[in-house]
Amino acid sequence: GDRHPLPPGPPGTLIRSEVIDGYHPGATTYRVLYKTTGYDGAPTAASGLVLVPDRPAPTGGRTVVAYTHGTVGVESRCAPSLATPAVNPLFVEGGGELLDAGYVVAAPDYEGLGTRGPHPYLVGPSEAMSTLDAVRAARELAQAQAGADIVVWGHSQGGHAALFTGQLASSYAPELHLKGVAA
Repeated sequence: GDRHPLPPGPPGTLIRSEVIDGYHPGATTYRVLYKTTGYDGAPTAASGLVLVPDRPAPTGGRTVVAYTHGTVGVESRCAPSLATPAVNPLFVEGGGELLDAGYVVAAPDYEGLGTRGPHPYLVGPSEAMSTLDAVRAARELAQAQAGADIVVWGHSQGGHAALFTGQLASSYAPELHLKGVAA
């Protein structure tokens, strides 16, 4: 087809990242594109944000909060990673406080938002794999100094995504240590 070829590597492989200058005070924000597993089981690309506090990481690396956003729409251009901080749901829902506490925040757009569609709205496994692979991509960013401990947090569609992420974490991403789910 007309898709860009995906690089080699497993789900969670970072395809590319770019710093978004001045996105949030006290943190460096990266817009990321990474490999994930699509709703149809085939490799695909997903986008999102990785936000890293601008201070030294603790020994053993930072805990990653996987932030699963609520419903924003189903068109690719609705992706939260394309929104300004003022309207990104992350900052309405405590993202600044998470960064102040020293966590890396991995915020997937989900499959089909920010990338070629369709967005499989409320398809739990798709949301979960996009989320777990966003964490893996964050761990590939050397600047993030992300450890293996993760927490998942979201409400609305993100609550649905958080619950499925909790269900799939041990089988899909056994190298990650899920410490909790807030849905």
